[in-house]
Amino acid sequence: MVATSHFWDIFSHMRDSETVAPLEARLATRLGDLRLERGWSLDELARRTGISRSTLSRLERGEISPTATLLNTLCAAYERTMSRLLAEVEAE
Repeated sequence: MVATSHFWDIFSHMRDSETVAPLEARLATRLGDLRLERGWSLDELARRTGISRSTLSRLERGEISPTATLLNTLCAAYERTMSRLLAEVEAE
């Protein structure tokens, strides 16, 4: 089920071990950058998205991978499509 699978499972062509870790790290960094670009605290983003502050913090530190549902919620808050976010992360 897409809603509960990890985001990276959707993009199976990126699953080789040499690619996943750097992409996940860049995604984590980009998520934090998007929040900071808006001047939002973790508490503010949590309020806007309904995602707990601790989960957001762990996502931005790369401790956990986002589910497709979480990533979709964050993309909506940042007014981005998932494909645009992924393209930004891949380009880094």
